[in-house]
Amino acid sequence: MNRKLTLSLTALALVCTGLFGQVFAQTEAPLAGVNVGDYFTFSLTSQWSTTNASATAPPYLLEINKTAYYKVMISSVIGPNISATNIWHFNNDTEVNSLVVMDIETRQMYFMNGYQGFCKANLTAGEPLYAGISDSPIINETITRNYASGPRETNFVSFSYPVIDFYNTTEGTETLTLYIDKITGVFVERIIHTEFPDQTGTETWKLTETNRWTVTASTEPLSSLLLPIAGIVAVIIIGVVAAVFLTKKRKKKKKRL
Repeated sequence: MNRKLTLSLTALALVCTGLFGQVFAQTEAPLAGVNVGDYFTFSLTSQWSTTNASATAPPYLLEINKTAYYKVMISSVIGPNISATNIWHFNNDTEVNSLVVMDIETRQMYFMNGYQGFCKANLTAGEPLYAGISDSPIINETITRNYASGPRETNFVSFSYPVIDFYNTTEGTETLTLYIDKITGVFVERIIHTEFPDQTGTETWKLTETNRWTVTASTEPLSSLLLPIAGIVAVIIIGVVAAVFLTKKRKKKKKRL
């Protein structure tokens, strides 16, 4: 019986080892945090002010304020490449459809007419936004903010750069502020603030709806839940084997009596 028990426990150990191996393999996070079928809907707003009485607001800022919503739908995820189809819906019920294919490691664009707000999943403070770019912006910190009715771990990035004209002359300064959902790598809020000597303009994108989470949904990825489940299953199996062994041992003792 002891030999049989040893063999049973050895077999059980091999099964558990395989189970844990599968769990650890699944916890190796993919580069992208989005999946085919995910969608993200944004509101778009703009502001503009000037001290020049003869200046007029840039047409693109006026166009933004005519937006009803901007919807981004993930159509393909292959390694670092994310493809998304987009619907820019205006208040007058007209739409502009577009496609973007983006490498989230190098920020290389194959189509540039769509939403470009993606990066790797689960980045942390101090890491580059795009690992394949030498001068990539760095994640400043991770905070908690509410987006689409739920509190989310959010990576914060903010940096400024000069606005240079055709003659390589600095005309002003642009500041880009990003709030990035940590788990998906999606830019859930993007603020572009431009300052010139006589005018300023601000463009804001903010997430209003998504099918990825709600206020009561767990933000833990499925793979992170498999490890404790595997441990519980292993304990139950070991308990059952031990109970069977003890029962058989007691029966043998009774027969001897």
